[in-house]
Amino acid sequence: MKIGELAARANLNASAVRYYEKLGLLAAPQRIGGQRRYPSGALQRVLLVRSLLQGLLRCHCASLEFCVTRLSLSPNLRGLSRSNR
Repeated sequence: MKIGELAARANLNASAVRYYEKLGLLAAPQRIGGQRRYPSGALQRVLLVRSLLQGLLRCHCASLEFCVTRLSLSPNLRGLSRSNR
């Protein structure tokens, strides 16, 4: 699907989809005629990112470090939270 369709189905702006791609949260899509063409699974991935981000906005933990530890996120994220002390 094209970026506009993906964005619309996820209730996002196309710029957010491109940002997720830039961060590596969404795999770079195939390009046909210079246009991004995302596989159908990209929608579920984008929705998962929005859901996790929305959950973080509602978080009442004392610190981000606590959330990272509690959720047992990747060692890379745990390393980042330790380096920010």
